[in-house]
Amino acid sequence: SLLIDPDNISITDQLSSPGNNLLDDNQIPVTEAPGLDVVITSTRLETIGDVDVLLEAVESILIGQIADGSLDFQQTAGQTVTFSAGETIRVEQGTSITTQGGSLSFTGGDRVEVDSINARGGTVSLISNTAIEALGTIESAGGTISYSIAGGNRTANIGNAEASSFVFDLDGINLSGNLIGLGGLDL
Repeated sequence: SLLIDPDNISITDQLSSPGNNLLDDNQIPVTEAPGLDVVITSTRLETIGDVDVLLEAVESILIGQIADGSLDFQQTAGQTVTFSAGETIRVEQGTSITTQGGSLSFTGGDRVEVDSINARGGTVSLISNTAIEALGTIESAGGTISYSIAGGNRTANIGNAEASSFVFDLDGINLSGNLIGLGGLDL
């Protein structure tokens, strides 16, 4: 398992970052680095291997634009990449996140904003207390995509989504593309 737990996390495609060195023991707990803002390179995350990954920030996680357009995790079925932030998770438009069948979980206290995701059969979970903006294509052929908003107007803005099944725990959907269910739909 990899645990990263500072105040803020930024993921970029720069060549190197001091934040990469903090991952040598596969964790950065808040108690080790209170108030720390960590910058991690996409290459470092893409080469971690097939283990559970937890990227947890007290405030926010920002995944910036990646030159090749994608943050490609090596996780396969049974492994999960978890992004959790007390406030916001934001993936810059034009950056997709993929796994090799592993699950992806995004939990933002205030909001979750993602562009495109492809979990290749793994579960995709988007959870927020206030807002979900998933305006790209969210794919999990053979898996489940779930959207959950605890408060606010409980309406998610969704572009395109394709999965074997969907779970919606919200009151409304603003759909700007296609919702393709290959199996079940739970409203």
